[in-house]
Amino acid sequence: MNREKLYDRIMLEHRNLIQIHKKLYEAQHLPVGSVLDEVAALLTDAALLAEKTTCRLRNLLFDTAPIPRPDYLSRAAAAQGVSVSYQDGILCVRLPRLLPKKRQKSSTAYLLSPLQAALDSFCKAHPFPLFGRCVVCVEHVYDAALLRFQMRDYDNLQLKPVLDIVTLYAMQDDSGSLCDLYQTSCLEYEPCTRVTVLPPEAFLRWLKDHGKVSNTLSENHSILPQTSPTAAQVPPALL
Repeated sequence: MNREKLYDRIMLEHRNLIQIHKKLYEAQHLPVGSVLDEVAALLTDAALLAEKTTCRLRNLLFDTAPIPRPDYLSRAAAAQGVSVSYQDGILCVRLPRLLPKKRQKSSTAYLLSPLQAALDSFCKAHPFPLFGRCVVCVEHVYDAALLRFQMRDYDNLQLKPVLDIVTLYAMQDDSGSLCDLYQTSCLEYEPCTRVTVLPPEAFLRWLKDHGKVSNTLSENHSILPQTSPTAAQVPPALL
């Protein structure tokens, strides 16, 4: 790449960073009494631009410097806080953020490559057998200061790209014939996403350890409705 083109690309990213700064400044200095939607809109614009800028800066680095891509992505994973562990037949993957909404098509791009690099590096250093029949537990961890109604619907989150990468390194297949999927949301002091892959026989213990069940599954049946919520609205003759 010639120096003039390199300079132009650097200036482009510099302008993007200035735009991010402006969005954050506007969000910080909104008039007292501004609605949360105004803050959210500015933060969304800043966050999406930051993610695009991160991906472009990576590509600029790879285009101009002889640094090996896997080495850099492993460092990026560590910088982001991506972690992988395997103990007692259970694989745990931690991502340093909540998964974005599906309509934000490009917003997982900056995270997926470091995740793949982290899993690749870990599996080479600590090989383990691929999971056959298994349960995948996904914990969506929200900031404890967040209001509960602000938690997202599971079907609106970009989970599939993450599961595809985990499957590639840890599982024989993620089809329904081998894999069960369990999702839960919780409040903690540091938002993140945790993906745990474990054998079916370890699932009940995992639920107990995370405070999701009583001593036995049957003791939880009381939380389920005894009849369909629409049954009372249907004429007896039609039941």
